[in-house]
Amino acid sequence: MRGPNYDAVEATVEVSRGGKLVAMLRPQKRHFWVQQTDNSQAAISVNWPAICSLPWVSPLGENAWSMRIQYKPLVRYIWLGALVMAIGGFVAATDRRYRVKAPAASKDALTAAPPDPAKVRLA
Repeated sequence: MRGPNYDAVEATVEVSRGGKLVAMLRPQKRHFWVQQTDNSQAAISVNWPAICSLPWVSPLGENAWSMRIQYKPLVRYIWLGALVMAIGGFVAATDRRYRVKAPAASKDALTAAPPDPAKVRLA
């Protein structure tokens, strides 16, 4: 495969579970001409219960490549946990107890002079 500034080798990998196709992944290994560097482009399949990714690691020689598949089940529950925390913050912020004004201090307490430190006795 040829891109605007690179050559690439692409694989087509079928991921199945119990004979049923789960995802079709296409990772790439790219070689950029100007920088003379190689870069791996991971293939990622996102669905509700899990995220499946297939990063391309390195060539082994003679049309053999090293790959690893990463299957992360229940990763979506991280976002569900953040949503639950946001709802809890909203409920706490709308609690009536936080909106009730504190009773006003009496005028005597406001005009009274502070105690003399020399006369204060510590127990």
